[in-house]
Amino acid sequence: MPGIAGIVDFKQDGASTDTQIRRMVKILNHTSPAEEEIYIAKHAAIGAVRLKVYSLQNLVAEDTNTAITFWGYLWDQEDLKKRTGLNFQNMGDVSAGNLLLTLYNKEGIDGLCNLNGRFVIAIWNKREKVLNLINDRYGFCKLFYWVTPQRILFASEYKAIVWHEDFPKKIDQQGLADFMALGYSTQDRTFFVNIKLLPPASVATFKSDGNLSIKKYWDYSFHSEDDPLWLEEDYVDQFAEMLAKATQRQIDPNKSIALPLSGGLDSRTLAGVLDRLDFKGEVKAFSYGNQCAYDVAYGRNIAKNVGYEHGFIPIESTYLRDQAERFVWLLEGTVNCLNAHMLLTYPFIRENSLDSIMTGFFGDIICGSWSHFYSLGVHGGTDDEGIIKSQYALHADIMKDKDMAVYMKDSIYQTVRGKTFETLRSRYFQCPSRNRYFRSRYFSTLERQRQYTSFNLHVFDFVAEVASPFLDCDFVDFIYHVPSELMIFQNLYRKMIVKYLPKVASVPHNETKLPLNVSWIRKGLQWRWEGLIRNPLIRATIGRRYAKMNDNYLNTHEAIKTGSRDFVEKSVRNNEFLAQFFKIERVNELLDNHLSGKAHEPSKITALLTLALWSKMFVENEKPTFK
Repeated sequence: MPGIAGIVDFKQDGASTDTQIRRMVKILNHTSPAEEEIYIAKHAAIGAVRLKVYSLQNLVAEDTNTAITFWGYLWDQEDLKKRTGLNFQNMGDVSAGNLLLTLYNKEGIDGLCNLNGRFVIAIWNKREKVLNLINDRYGFCKLFYWVTPQRILFASEYKAIVWHEDFPKKIDQQGLADFMALGYSTQDRTFFVNIKLLPPASVATFKSDGNLSIKKYWDYSFHSEDDPLWLEEDYVDQFAEMLAKATQRQIDPNKSIALPLSGGLDSRTLAGVLDRLDFKGEVKAFSYGNQCAYDVAYGRNIAKNVGYEHGFIPIESTYLRDQAERFVWLLEGTVNCLNAHMLLTYPFIRENSLDSIMTGFFGDIICGSWSHFYSLGVHGGTDDEGIIKSQYALHADIMKDKDMAVYMKDSIYQTVRGKTFETLRSRYFQCPSRNRYFRSRYFSTLERQRQYTSFNLHVFDFVAEVASPFLDCDFVDFIYHVPSELMIFQNLYRKMIVKYLPKVASVPHNETKLPLNVSWIRKGLQWRWEGLIRNPLIRATIGRRYAKMNDNYLNTHEAIKTGSRDFVEKSVRNNEFLAQFFKIERVNELLDNHLSGKAHEPSKITALLTLALWSKMFVENEKPTFK
């Protein structure tokens, strides 16, 4: 993966540091074609890996006092030109390392925190022998670290750290429990006790005394009574203007764009915004799933309406067998391999020589969708504890507490019991707003979006530049200061699409099966049609085509039972690593019930499969077998 790595060791000389940083960078360089950059001093070394298609150049730079390395995306070019005094036409025309070094020398650490982008930065102060690590305010560029007395190793992927001969591979039981409940580990945890994830909006400082301190420099803010109020129509207009500006900052007409499309709101919105901006570059849209999935049918129609070529990527029942190992290796077990179908997009991107990909990541959470997560128990409610319990019941969508008691070993269950819930609860009350709607979104923003859903960014970082307009800092600041009553159930979002993006508003939404700009007459006809289609005779005659349509674009349930069956069984049944933490007879029973059709448990099985594959690669050091 493109990213950064480094080591500071006050006990070792330059030769040892040299050897270690080159190995770390080489481990990060597993997606070709890529380039490496390295800086080496007596007790410190930093490096970066970049894809050759990546616009920014020279990610490592130094002057008399400082060495710096960077990876990520910087979106406000005009602001950077003004603040640094450097004159350049495009970001690709300037050394990214020198640009940030200039900014650092002018504004210090605060200047690097105040950047519009998704990034990680490491700064080595040669004179004071101090290392600073900085990430973007949302933490959507991951940075892992391992600290021992007078030594720190850090990297964008922790596979570049765990190879170290001194690294203790002690498993974090709470990290495993979080994963089995939510699908991701919470806070700064990983599956290893000694590997930590840098929290969002952080400046971590490591000094020669061996101490690491972490300072939070920013937090989300939400609409308050002190904010100015506009008419709803004004918010709609600002929504469209701010998102268009955010998109314009991230696109380059000289680069081609891969555009994933589904029947949801986020991807269609970006298709509509690109069309509204009259983007002159090449755009190739695609959808994945099965031919009868609403996501595929509606994605195809959206592409047609805005004039983009559309490709279909089928997800076969063998997708776990073919892609799960690579997915776990790339994302290091941080994401359930149920989502390994995302790797099926790689051939499409490469075969079409696409330089970048634009994703709708973060749109769902900040623009008011996933409404069932954030409004359940909020409407008319004043009981915070009741709301938290309702939220947790929805977030813990792999294993509930009663499931953990069944499958985890008793001694481990008693150790981790209730702690994942307490993390959600503490996040709820940490929210800098007393509005229960915003509090209900805060946990997901800090945890689910950063630790899990962001794989929609990371999985594409390996093959192309990633544009993500919904992450633009100005847009996020605007949208989170819209009154909550306008955001629930995506009301403002939908109205913006209908008013400003009519070409994509006319395509049905995969939840309602109706266009966003649908008339009341059409709504009534749809209701009657839904009633008719339940009739077997209608389904078998004039409704045959409609009856084949479905919401299940990713049929993991069948994949486990058919095309990927042998692979899943071999990996999970009687797995020695799983047996250390789970009652293996219960795991085997779970697998048997699913394979026989007695149960429907794809999320539980793929979560266990993820752990089994992860342990083979990262605990047992078995080299991945995929090509």
